[in-house]
Amino acid sequence: MADFTNGICGCTNNCGLCLLGYFCPCYLTGKVAESVGKNCLLFGLLAITPIRLCSNALLRQAVREKYGIDGSIVSDVVCGCCCSLCASVQEGNEVVIKGDAPPGTFCMSRE
Repeated sequence: MADFTNGICGCTNNCGLCLLGYFCPCYLTGKVAESVGKNCLLFGLLAITPIRLCSNALLRQAVREKYGIDGSIVSDVVCGCCCSLCASVQEGNEVVIKGDAPPGTFCMSRE
């Protein structure tokens, strides 16, 4: 098993993605969900509701499973509760680094 490429506080390693997560977290969450085979619209909408505590943990778990990253659902919930923006940007960075960002995705394109 591996770790995330960037640490939880490494959200500034990709400033465009960090700004996207800050100003439009629903878009970032939806696109991360799409990249791991989940419903983009559903997860994007849930990201702006109180249910995001559960949905973001499930999304983080899906990202970890797809890329073989160590962790547990408990750590996913803690990350979502304590620093959800940093966790979302960390997941987005992982998707971009692995080259799985959906085509044409703003600030998450494959370069």
